[in-house]
Amino acid sequence: NVENGDLLNSTQGITQHQATAAYKLLQNVSLLLGKQQGPNNSKKNASMQKIISNGTGEEKEIEKKQKDDESFDILNRVTVSFQDCNYGFTVSDDKIYGIKRIN
Repeated sequence: NVENGDLLNSTQGITQHQATAAYKLLQNVSLLLGKQQGPNNSKKNASMQKIISNGTGEEKEIEKKQKDDESFDILNRVTVSFQDCNYGFTVSDDKIYGIKRIN
C-alpha cells in the first residue's frame, strides 16, 4: 500500500513523495482506461447482438467483430508524461502493462 508507506519498506531509494506521485499516476491511468473501455464495450456488445439477432451470415459477423476488436485495441492504450518520462499503458486480458520511455 503506497499511501501508508509500505512501499518504502520494500523498495530502497524511493521517497514517500515519489511513491505517492507514482500511485496517483497509476490511479489516473486506471481511470482513463476504464472510461475508454466502458462505452466501447457496450457499443461492441450491442453491435454483435444486432448482427446475431438479424440472422445475417456468419462471415459478416466475423468481419464486424474484427473491426470492433481493432478499434477496441486502440482504446486500451494510454500514454502519460510524468517526471521527464513517457509511460505507455495497455490493458490486455484484465492486466495493465506499462512501458517507460525517457524523453
